[in-house]
Amino acid sequence: MNKIILTNTTKRNILWLFLSLVSIYLIFNLFTYFELSYLLEDSIDSRLKHEMEHISSAVGFYNDSIIIKNMDEFQETDLREVTQTPFFLKIYNEKGKLLFKSENTNKITNYQIDVPESFENNYAFVDFLFYDEELRAGFYRVTNRANEKLGIIELSTFKSSSKTLASSLMIFNLITFPFFLLIFILISYYFVKRSFTPINRIIDLANDISATNISQRLTYDADANDELGKLKTTLNNLFERLEYQINQISHFSDNASHQLMTPLTSLKSEIEFLEKQSTFLPHQIESVKILKEQTERMITIVRTMLILARESDNCDCKKNIFNLSKMLNEIKNLYNNSRLQFSFEKDIFLRGREDYFSMVLQNLIDNALKYSDSMDNVNVIANRKDGLVIISVEDFGNGIPTEEREKIFERFYRRISSESQKGFGLGLTLVKNIVAKMDGEIKIESNQPCGSRFIISLPAVSFE
Repeated sequence: MNKIILTNTTKRNILWLFLSLVSIYLIFNLFTYFELSYLLEDSIDSRLKHEMEHISSAVGFYNDSIIIKNMDEFQETDLREVTQTPFFLKIYNEKGKLLFKSENTNKITNYQIDVPESFENNYAFVDFLFYDEELRAGFYRVTNRANEKLGIIELSTFKSSSKTLASSLMIFNLITFPFFLLIFILISYYFVKRSFTPINRIIDLANDISATNISQRLTYDADANDELGKLKTTLNNLFERLEYQINQISHFSDNASHQLMTPLTSLKSEIEFLEKQSTFLPHQIESVKILKEQTERMITIVRTMLILARESDNCDCKKNIFNLSKMLNEIKNLYNNSRLQFSFEKDIFLRGREDYFSMVLQNLIDNALKYSDSMDNVNVIANRKDGLVIISVEDFGNGIPTEEREKIFERFYRRISSESQKGFGLGLTLVKNIVAKMDGEIKIESNQPCGSRFIISLPAVSFE
């Protein structure tokens, strides 16, 4: 499926993936910043070391003076001018006396740096702040072949170039951070959608399985050893157990209904025989009448249970096509009740059991007549709309509270306000099961200003 529903689980997964990507991004940038700073500082040290080696080869120490062997080395612009990457040079003898300094040191206020006490391989490096500028100073201890100290070369340069590069990188990251946030959100949504697509597909397949097609199984192609494959196997095993239980219940209901129907029919026949006897006293006749009513009530319950049991079977009852318009006309003539107002189009066809659907309509009409005032009309309307057949039965009675609209389809459920009316709470259960078997649905609406409207939607049959 292309659409992903943002459930709480989906939102949490998107959030965790998004936060993970942001964390990785921030850690990477911090690591890059510090690593770049280190590399740039190391690069400065390498440059200073390289320059000091050249300078040491161009000078010689003699008592309290130096001998310049190669003057060209000291004529470089970086030693004479304050450029973007200048070198400030000072040369000391072994006692720390200043013997030489480059020209560019005179163009800035004199500064003094203490010579480090410890050297590593004759080199030492320190940072120092000169007004608002941060500099890096390198010290090279010049020795003779006997490793005797001859003098110290001090060479300094600005760190601003390296800091500018690192700062520019940080500013760039801050500017582009919102853009990367958007990218991370889209990436998180995409990958969560990809990961949840097979799960949603399995959910859709599982939702398509109901009591009417319980023999159907999930056919999603998944490796039996991964999580999705195990989920599919688990659900299929569950459906198999449910199918077995439903079939057991259905067979029991069917057998029990058959077993009960025979003695009840015989009992009714005997009661009808007793009714014809003229030797009973008035109170005995009343008792026989009550027995007959209760027996007929039991027969109706058993017959309904039998239909419900058969409707739970996996038989295909949708291969038959019948004319709904003709059925409605027959029901109109059957009731012959002026309170019933019919309105329907001609030649509306449906697919299903005609006798069962006739029971659906009669059940809804009986309820509408029963639970509305004897002077109120009951409207039965049927028409086509967008490939569906919409059938509504509406009354103007007391209506059904919202909280009871789903409960009334449960077996043996009866509203408190209807306990004075005859019934046993199976009619609407039968109605809903038959409609569902025909791939339709039934819902209840308020029929303003009062009453209820039962609306059935079924697929229309087209012969075009």
